[in-house]
Amino acid sequence: MEAGSRAHLAAEVDAMATDPAHLSPVFVLQMEFMSDPFPPYHRTDHIQVIGSIRSGELPELGARVSIARWRKATIVATVVYRQALENGNGLLVLSGVSHSDVYRAYALSTSAAALAEVEAPAWVRTGPTEEDEYADYGGPPLRYGWGHIEGVDVELVIELGRLPSDEEKASLERAIQAWDVRGTLEGFGGWLIFGRGTLHGLYEGPEVGPRWEGSTFRWLEDFGLADARAAANDLARRLAGWSARWSVPIVRLQFGS
Repeated sequence: MEAGSRAHLAAEVDAMATDPAHLSPVFVLQMEFMSDPFPPYHRTDHIQVIGSIRSGELPELGARVSIARWRKATIVATVVYRQALENGNGLLVLSGVSHSDVYRAYALSTSAAALAEVEAPAWVRTGPTEEDEYADYGGPPLRYGWGHIEGVDVELVIELGRLPSDEEKASLERAIQAWDVRGTLEGFGGWLIFGRGTLHGLYEGPEVGPRWEGSTFRWLEDFGLADARAAANDLARRLAGWSARWSVPIVRLQFGS
């Protein structure tokens, strides 16, 4: 091959290496669900993440990924397990981070710069604050009952004594989210063989997410590994505090449909 041809070929290779059209897409995962990992990865510095793959392919084991968090600095974790799921979803087990580290995290990527293009979803931007904890409420908790439950998915049913305002509706939803955060990060109940006794999160969607029908509110929660009685007792206390704060009576609290 003549020198001129070799130089021309080298220039084409260099152009392809820097042309975005020829580069592999950067891996970006929109985080949707986080929990304790399965054995042998259930440790305090490991988490399991499931989400939708927005671009690229699942990173190799040992790869470092950056995690975007709402109004917090980006943190880095290491991939120790990966699995492609159906419908363009992926599962990763990450080491070097805890549940509290990834509270209100919403995306991860092999490129920190790529995270700037991922918008935080509404549930992250409008999450609960300390005012929604009702941690200082010292009155009696609400009485509650149990309805029909299938597996670990439990419908939360809250019937108010009057029609709530939009502000009262939003505050009740944040109170439930605050309880869910406590249960997913710290758990209700001690460590089990498969990990901590944690909730596995509130569902989203028109048929399972937050739903109002008059003065009755419903939201499906995955009780996961949590002690159901401990989780119910904690929510009953929090909602009693919410009822007192907003002067809205709660006439029924039920776990299950």
